[in-house]
Amino acid sequence: MSSRRVALAAVFVVGLAGCGGSSSSSTSSISPAAFRASVNKICAAYNASVRALPKSTTASLQGLTTLANSAKNALAQVRSVSPPSSMAAAVTKWTGLLEQSEASVGKLLEAFKSGDTTALRAAAAEGTKLNQRANAQAQALGLADCAQNATPSG
Repeated sequence: MSSRRVALAAVFVVGLAGCGGSSSSSTSSISPAAFRASVNKICAAYNASVRALPKSTTASLQGLTTLANSAKNALAQVRSVSPPSSMAAAVTKWTGLLEQSEASVGKLLEAFKSGDTTALRAAAAEGTKLNQRANAQAQALGLADCAQNATPSG
C-alpha cells in the first residue's frame, strides 16, 4: 500500500470519529425529526470544515491531528444532543461503533507518528470496517450527513 493510499485510509479513520460518540445517558423529549435535524446539522458543518482543509492535510501528522481534533469537537457537539427514547437503543449502537473508531484514531496517529506502516495499515483497515458499519447505522437512523466520508479538498 503506498503512503498516499495509507494516508487516505487514515483520513477515513479520523473522519469517521467526527460525528458521534457517547450521547448522554438520558433521553429527551425531543422528537426523532428534531434529533435527526440537530445531529445532521452538526455533521454537515463538520463535513464542510473537513472539505475546506487543504488536500495536503492528510500527508502529515500535524494535519491528521488537526482532523482528529476537529472530529473531537464535532463529537462533543453530538454528545450534547440527547436522543428521544424511541431512538436511544439505535443511537447507542451507532455511538458504540464510533467509540471504537475513536480508539482506532489513536492507534493510527501513534503508528503514523512512529512510522510503523504495518500498524498504520492495521489501524486503517480496522477503521475502514468500523466506518462502514457506523455509516450503515447512521443511514438507518436517518443521519445521512453523518454517513458521509468527507476528505480535505480545499
